[in-house]
Amino acid sequence: MGASSRKLRRQQVALNIEELATTLLAKPCTTMSQEDIDAGWSTGGFVRHMSGEEIVEFFAKHNIPARIVGEGVLNYDSTQDLPHYDSLAQTSNQ
Repeated sequence: MGASSRKLRRQQVALNIEELATTLLAKPCTTMSQEDIDAGWSTGGFVRHMSGEEIVEFFAKHNIPARIVGEGVLNYDSTQDLPHYDSLAQTSNQ
């Protein structure tokens, strides 16, 4: 992958992150559950939330594979997903 391709990819990633942040900031503020506060997620008490499905849909718009796994999954291995996406293999072959 040439320098201009890497620069273009970095710019695209930055735009995707900015769009995700904008999407999240457009969500209404809600009160954080006491359980989440007790768990140490925040001390402020207010949050903005996107469901896993919304996040998967967001990434799908950008042709980025995403998957929701259950909370009980401790050792998720994305290499077992088909098709397997290996960003390092892609960049080293171009």
